[in-house]
Amino acid sequence: MLGLLNNILDLTKIESGKLVLHPEPYTKKELISYLDSVIRPIYESKKQIFKFEDNSSANCVPVIDKLRFNQILFNILSNAGKYTPEGGHIALTIFTETDGKNMDLTASVSDDGIGISEKFQKELFDVFTQEERLHETGNEGGSSGLGLAIVKKLVDSLGGTIQVKSREREGSVFTVHFSVPCVSEDQVSAGRDKKEQVNDFQKLSGKNVLVCEDNMINQEIEKAILENYGMHVDLAANGMDGVRKFEESAVYYYDFIVTDIRMPVMNGLEEAGEIRKMSRPDAAKIAIIALTANAFDEDIKKCLDAGMDAYVVKPVSPAALIGTMLACADACKK
Repeated sequence: MLGLLNNILDLTKIESGKLVLHPEPYTKKELISYLDSVIRPIYESKKQIFKFEDNSSANCVPVIDKLRFNQILFNILSNAGKYTPEGGHIALTIFTETDGKNMDLTASVSDDGIGISEKFQKELFDVFTQEERLHETGNEGGSSGLGLAIVKKLVDSLGGTIQVKSREREGSVFTVHFSVPCVSEDQVSAGRDKKEQVNDFQKLSGKNVLVCEDNMINQEIEKAILENYGMHVDLAANGMDGVRKFEESAVYYYDFIVTDIRMPVMNGLEEAGEIRKMSRPDAAKIAIIALTANAFDEDIKKCLDAGMDAYVVKPVSPAALIGTMLACADACKK
């Protein structure tokens, strides 16, 4: 239900023209980090084999909205895994061509799954449509019929194109293409050196983080991202559980609270309010970061009004979450 709600909110945002894009340099290292922390664990849990091949131009980095590009990849890759049996193969290949200022960026996702019928390919990107053949893969679960519809609308919003080639029982290939600006890797490195971002990552190693998230898959993804940077993670299933764990912890034990907004029993906004009201000295200083499916101004204001320090838009990007935590580490010193 949470995934369905997030998809509907995304779809509404796009169709209402309220989708705001934030293009920025997206390095190969960041993409690999996203794939390793978010995508590979999903395939490993299904005993599927994932291969990433990078055929991008040397010393040139695309300037694109990382969050939305990752969302496109996630939906296509997760769909490929869903319709590929255990032991099957999924591959992501990146191609780029550049003149030094602009780049043709192509991402191709192929699988050897059950494929898509010729009839269904004509309505593949329609809202709430799905081909009822999941039983052929041996995988459990279902689909909202929104993932690929959102992919198509996001690709259109980014000025790109998407193509599908598939035959039943022979697998599928989804290919997205974008024409975007690009910058040299040297420019990206120089900008990061000025901000001392490389050294900043060391500030997070050894930090204690309380992650409040009711979705078990999201719990594991967020835990993997944080542990990849040397942090210690405790999990809470909802806001009330988060309040209890913070209250029972030693003063100043937790350095960060990362909390979803929509949770049962107690939501993230209520949780932040309860923690800020506590009489212990760290309650007012602990950095609280919201995870939200919405990036509307009013939603951001609700997070800040509830006492949160920052927010990260879902689906969570490792770069966005770690970057936000670094900013809070500097701004929310004990």
